[in-house]
Amino acid sequence: MNNRKIKIVIAIIILILLIIFVLFLVGTSKTNTDIKISENKGDIADFVELEGINKPKLVDGMIAVKWVENDWVEISDPNSDTTWYDYKEQIGLTDGKTSQWANAKTKDGSIWVWIPRYAYKISDDISFAVPPIDIIFLKGNTNTVANGTEISKEYKVHPSFVNNVDIGGWDSEITGFWVSKYEAGFAVTEQGDMQVESKITFSGEVENNYYGTVKSELTKIVFPVFKANKYSYNNINIGSSYDISKALNSNGNPYGLNLNDSDSHMIKNSEWGCIAYLSHSKYGRNGIELKVNESKIVTGTDVIYAVTAGGNGKDGLAKDEKEAIMINSDQSTTGNVYGVYDISGGLWERVSAYINNGNENLLKYGKNILEDGLAQKSSKYKTVYNFDNNNDDNESNYNLENNKIINGDAIFETSNGIGSKSWFGDYSSFMFLDAPWLHRGGTYSNTTGVGAFAFSNTGGKAYKSLGFRCVITPM
Repeated sequence: MNNRKIKIVIAIIILILLIIFVLFLVGTSKTNTDIKISENKGDIADFVELEGINKPKLVDGMIAVKWVENDWVEISDPNSDTTWYDYKEQIGLTDGKTSQWANAKTKDGSIWVWIPRYAYKISDDISFAVPPIDIIFLKGNTNTVANGTEISKEYKVHPSFVNNVDIGGWDSEITGFWVSKYEAGFAVTEQGDMQVESKITFSGEVENNYYGTVKSELTKIVFPVFKANKYSYNNINIGSSYDISKALNSNGNPYGLNLNDSDSHMIKNSEWGCIAYLSHSKYGRNGIELKVNESKIVTGTDVIYAVTAGGNGKDGLAKDEKEAIMINSDQSTTGNVYGVYDISGGLWERVSAYINNGNENLLKYGKNILEDGLAQKSSKYKTVYNFDNNNDDNESNYNLENNKIINGDAIFETSNGIGSKSWFGDYSSFMFLDAPWLHRGGTYSNTTGVGAFAFSNTGGKAYKSLGFRCVITPM
């Protein structure tokens, strides 16, 4: 072989090696992960072009509803008739109260609100006392926007929708989830509710509740309702709240849900943050603080109940559910009847989050949560935050850098310390020592610091001012 042929062969070999190297670099870049942006191409089939959001994914037992002439009306064909929702952008800095989040009713009459997949960006404009949050709705379970382009690096896909349980996500990329429109309430037969006992018994240390005497491991938990104008479901500890929330789709439930297409659970901290961010955005209240649900009913010595959706707005039940949501619409995340209620005030709402610091209250009130998977590991049902081994106090745990990598939970991005240092002056107190569990939103008994961005700690015991809320993830 002459020198010319040898040079040609060498050149071809070099070219082939260069092509292989370039392909390797491209392949590597596509497999890299980023806590802010995943390289998810996914499926866009669930996106509704006309409305600009992912189609509300109804599960068995759910019927789409629309507010017509002061009442909820069922939608016979929710796929072709999309007038039952309109995530409308508010203009300028006004709280137009015109956004209509999708609502659906389960068999028992409970109402659920659809939270569609989105990416967000918190403004760094210092001229605002409370920064705006810009939200872009995403197509299907992808990271692309309506025109098919990938979101820019300045936006973060909200963690509650992504396949990453360590930051508050799920075990797959999801298009959205359903949250109960109200915090859990007691089902009362005399008020037309289906009062159905579950197969789940109260666990750990317990307190008597609205229904009477409660005995640990013996008394069965009555399924909650998620309706307006109900006594909020209090005096239930963290573990029992978690158990009944996961049983909403179990056999014999009153909602019509089943295990085949729905996954129910107690709201996670990331999901709480997801709702708070959407409410604060131009698709919710556009930067306006939610009015507090301060309503409470005193029925005896130290027997006090909050009222879902605020009841009569002061100290009792309204005439009916419809009246309650109309007169207290300023408490909702949209400023009208289509939003989520009880996010500010009502009861402190437990979220499925804790620090695994070994305190006895973890097992006393939430043994079942720790044993659902590994105690030290987050899952799609719970988020485990870190604590300072050397100084397990409120501020030290809050300031840990490996906690602050978790975004979207309306804690670290929306507060600057311990006290009343969350947005709008909401209360901010992290988990520590014998208060290893987290709750959100404030309660009727607080005069300050109550709001969507409020967070505090609890030992986990059953108490009159603590309740819970549920989420349904379509499968």
